[in-house]
Amino acid sequence: MTKALRFMGIMICLAVLLCFPLPGDAAKHALVIGNGNYKGSPLHTPVNDAKAMTSVLKSLGFSVVKKTDLGHREMEDAIRSFGSRLGGGDTALFYFSGHGAQVKGVNYLLPMGARIFSADEVRYKAVPAEMVLDKMERSGSQLNIVILDACRNNPFKGFKSPNQGLAPMTAVQGRETFIAYATAPGTVAWTGSGPRSIYTNYLAKAMKTRGLKIEDVFKRVRGSVLRETSGEQQPWESTSLLKDHYFASGSIVRDEPERYSGEGDFTNRYGMKFVSVPAGSFMMGSPGNEPKRDSDERQHRVKLTKGFYMQTTEVTAGQWRAFIRDTDFKTEAETGGGAFIWTGSKWEKKEGYYWDNPGFSQTDKHPVTCVSWNDVQEFLQWMNRKEGKTYRLPTEAEWEYACRAGTTTPFSFGKCLPADQANYDGNYPMPGCSKGKYRKKTVPVASFSSNAFGLYDMHGNVWEWCRDRYGDYPSGSVTDPGGPPTGSSRVLRGGGWSSYAENCRSAVRGGLSPGSRLSIYGLRLVLSPGQP
Repeated sequence: MTKALRFMGIMICLAVLLCFPLPGDAAKHALVIGNGNYKGSPLHTPVNDAKAMTSVLKSLGFSVVKKTDLGHREMEDAIRSFGSRLGGGDTALFYFSGHGAQVKGVNYLLPMGARIFSADEVRYKAVPAEMVLDKMERSGSQLNIVILDACRNNPFKGFKSPNQGLAPMTAVQGRETFIAYATAPGTVAWTGSGPRSIYTNYLAKAMKTRGLKIEDVFKRVRGSVLRETSGEQQPWESTSLLKDHYFASGSIVRDEPERYSGEGDFTNRYGMKFVSVPAGSFMMGSPGNEPKRDSDERQHRVKLTKGFYMQTTEVTAGQWRAFIRDTDFKTEAETGGGAFIWTGSKWEKKEGYYWDNPGFSQTDKHPVTCVSWNDVQEFLQWMNRKEGKTYRLPTEAEWEYACRAGTTTPFSFGKCLPADQANYDGNYPMPGCSKGKYRKKTVPVASFSSNAFGLYDMHGNVWEWCRDRYGDYPSGSVTDPGGPPTGSSRVLRGGGWSSYAENCRSAVRGGLSPGSRLSIYGLRLVLSPGQP
């Protein structure tokens, strides 16, 4: 695998994908450009990228014009012609693979043969990406998609720019627009050693998946790219979509949620599904301006040098039941006077309430609750004996890294936590966000969409025990942290069915005695690499 060199310190890292059945009988037009034969800094993937995208788009009913290795005037002519083909209500898709640059907040696509000696010359020798959006706006096309896989190395060695990363692009006014970026601002996309770029390779595959909403397609692509690049390339998106759109074959009603299935995923004998989470680094904790943040969320850089497998869902009541039947184990709720139950106004300890009687109806597909950290240790010992592996709880750092799945917002879904995406008290959303349903109990695992790593219910449903003791975060960067060496409390993460949205944030932390058992506490497992 070959990592692309940083592009002149002023690279643009843009790429978009979608998934939509387009409304009515509107036409679907696409312009695909792949520029790779740059003098002095050729790229081996763009022509192949363009070929792959053209094939996929044609199979999805697009009228496609494909161009490769275009000069400045040829690029402008192609974009101008593309705009003239569009009409009111049409769907417009533009794809570019090649070198790009960002100078003074403007994004440029670089043509063949450009001779650029300083940053001020870029606007005269390259094509502004905004030209594409301007043509879309003028045409009246209703759904607009821009796909720019352009985070490459610098073909012009004579100058550098102080501007790094990409500049945000403004959506077409009065139209639905989707723009996605191949990697986060200030970071580098990976070219890879294959015939196509890593991003476009996964993009072309995901676009053909029938019945996935655009958001779910991008989660799938983002997860795949993060995995292959060990967490170093994080695709992200910008959108003004108002409706659900699908790329392939329209909406499909399913009996259960669409599940992400990546390489290395496995299911054990107890029906526990695991996905591979790559090694990588991230900012743990919350930034100072995050609404409702707590004082124990000091932000710091964390590097995880080893990937791990994480259970896609919380451990279910049915999976816990297998443990009880095999061992006759009695939980601390059963031997210690019950569990704490939410009365509607307070948590109250009540005898007779335990994992199989949590105070509300449940099936074997609901997450197990009312289990203490101590109970979980017995469960883990049993699992390891039966499976011959080393299952464990995630460290707090592993849990947050997996929860975020490359995001930096309060939730992996963004700044708000929609009640149709998580099980929590929807009467209390984040500031500026809409209220939603309060279900007042757990729901079956995987009732909502997964995050980019294919993990369900990382926000809400039940708080999840972690391996670490609770304590203050370090002030500086750390590698593979395992929590404080001493302390009487154990960490809980993710919020639960009775939590306010603010307590379901990716960064929020809880710390309680390992003997605590509430009808809102549960767990999920992890496994170190090499054991499946």
